[in-house]
Amino acid sequence: MIPLTLAEIARAVDGTAPGTAGPGLTVTGPVVIDSREVTAGALFAAIAGARSDGHDFAPAAYSAGAVAVLGSRPVDGPCVVVDDVVIALTKLAGLVRDRLSPVVIGLTGSVGKRADRQTRYLVLEMGAAKPGDITHLVRVGRPQIGMVLNVGPAHVLTMGGIDGVAQTKAEMVRDLPTAAGGGFALLNADDERVAAMARQTPATVTFYGIGHDAAVRARNVTPDAAGRASFSLHTPTEQAPVRLRLPGEHQVANALAAACAANAVGVPADRIATALSSAVPRSPGRFEIKERPDGVTVIDDAYNPPSRGHRRAGGRARHRRPRGGGQGRRTGRHGRRRARGRHVRARRAGWRCRDRSSPGIAAPCRCRPGQGLQHGGPVGRGGGARRAGAMSGSKDNYSVMPERARQA
Repeated sequence: MIPLTLAEIARAVDGTAPGTAGPGLTVTGPVVIDSREVTAGALFAAIAGARSDGHDFAPAAYSAGAVAVLGSRPVDGPCVVVDDVVIALTKLAGLVRDRLSPVVIGLTGSVGKRADRQTRYLVLEMGAAKPGDITHLVRVGRPQIGMVLNVGPAHVLTMGGIDGVAQTKAEMVRDLPTAAGGGFALLNADDERVAAMARQTPATVTFYGIGHDAAVRARNVTPDAAGRASFSLHTPTEQAPVRLRLPGEHQVANALAAACAANAVGVPADRIATALSSAVPRSPGRFEIKERPDGVTVIDDAYNPPSRGHRRAGGRARHRRPRGGGQGRRTGRHGRRRARGRHVRARRAGWRCRDRSSPGIAAPCRCRPGQGLQHGGPVGRGGGARRAGAMSGSKDNYSVMPERARQA
């Protein structure tokens, strides 16, 4: 974050800075909501949640180097006190955005957002758990360019199905500046739900994708033995060769999205191609390829991948050729981050499951993440549990576990 004094922060968020020592201090580090992520010069936002209260971690934040705490009540140390910490964070974000005056690119999609967030402009990832979330973020960030990568099954339960997800993602382009005002909506032509958003935006629409009707497109996509794609990048006026260092054919779509954004701000095709060809993985646990001494190739995709991510990891494994030639055997195992929380909630709800070591016995849930158990209905309503299913083939065996807890 840009350097700000506590007095400036207090004015921006309509808060107060109690004490005489506080207002002169300057925040020079990041704003964090987890005390374990505090670094020197940080501002720690203490949010009171249902299970824990961030104010209780203020001493730890100060010890780690936090300059001050943003909270809803005073703590023993420099702080800014507000009525609502979350609202204050959005006000603070608005202040920083106004001070920087950058070209803002808003980015949303069910998968792939982190892969594309690698440009020199201010790129804001805008996720959503329910309708209206992206509208709120767009009003805070005020992007001139809005991009929608794809529409997938993430959060279908809170958004009313896949069409509800599409409507929520479309919030990214509805409130963009008009075409005359310099607004651009960048849409994935290969996703029909995303392409349909062209009718919902006042901005200039640019499509990207594999198809010939996309303004920014890839031609002659060819994967190598490691699954890394090469293709010819075409923009409305130029073309240039690209050789990705990121494995997986799905990275072509991510590369085209980044290329479309760069093209919108005037970057020439040869510079775009050079940047794409030099990009390397930056997120640990996201499609990391590790070669073992015994010849086994491990594809690590353990960082909370959605179901579409599971399929992409499997597709990558199928396209990857074993070292030394031959057919080889491919085995994939995917997990879910925070799986423990579902088991905890299941136990609290009184759901029962069947232990695979005692398949004839149903009892209140005491399983642990990774056991491959699926919960049945609440105790007294029948149900039980089954082992997590495996999708098998002649040479491929992919299992997803544990499965989402659900009532039988």
